Amino acid sequence: MELASSGWTDFGIYYRMFMSFFSRLVLLVRAGVARINVIRRTSSGTPRVFVIVQLAKLGDMVCTTPMFRAIKRHDPRARVIVVGNSTNEKLLEHHPDVDEYIVFDKRHIYEIANRIKLLHPDAGCLTGPGFDGLALLCMAGVQCIT
Repeated sequence: MELASSGWTDFGIYYRMFMSFFSRLVLLVRAGVARINVIRRTSSGTPRVFVIVQLAKLGDMVCTTPMFRAIKRHDPRARVIVVGNSTNEKLLEHHPDVDEYIVFDKRHIYEIANRIKLLHPDAGCLTGPGFDGLALLCMAGVQCIT
């Protein structure tokens, strides 16, 4: 009796893992992965609009803030857009190097991607290993993703 129960439990776990992976794969293919390696540059030859995706918790966002400063130091006219969770929004609300903060909600990923697409970003940076940030940047048409 225990063996049969254990086998079905394992099957259910593997089935859910497969379906999760498969749904993410479909989303990534829909987003157009082939466009990742091509960069659209402005007339000056350097990217001007950066989207930085940090979907982790507060401490990780604090560790990401030097990146905003480095971009602005390199080009003060650059626009820095940060995508993160609602907890981190208050942290970066008055940050001098962040031009815009977009709250990420997985339920509204298509709307967020369209909002980013309207900003015409030149480059995107993923600061974590998650799939959601990559899918978001691909759907938004970001040409250079690091």
